[in-house]
Amino acid sequence: MTKYMHIQDVDTSPKKWTVMVIVHEKTQPRASGNSPTRQQRVVFMDEMGQKVMATIYDLDIKLFKDEFKVGLTYIISNAKVKLLEDKYNRFNYPYQWTIHRGVLFKELKGEVIRKSIVRQ
Repeated sequence: MTKYMHIQDVDTSPKKWTVMVIVHEKTQPRASGNSPTRQQRVVFMDEMGQKVMATIYDLDIKLFKDEFKVGLTYIISNAKVKLLEDKYNRFNYPYQWTIHRGVLFKELKGEVIRKSIVRQ
């Protein structure tokens, strides 16, 4: 079995990383406040139960339209990681990920995180 990092070990330092996550929730795309920028939120969770908020912006929303389905397990590598303002920190993890066309990801069929973890 491949060894993956946990969400809590991913930070803004420029190292390569790969995390195995399950999609906990995915919102519908929406406009961002007073900006014309559209965004879509995805909450990922690892096998330890740690969650992270990820955001997909504008044109990438269409690119990832059929990806990241709730309850399915993925490996994700090298999303953009940025420090999150405390007022937006819902998951006791100080960073937010940005999913963009350069992110490497793959749905896992055999080596998966239990779907029951999504109910937490």
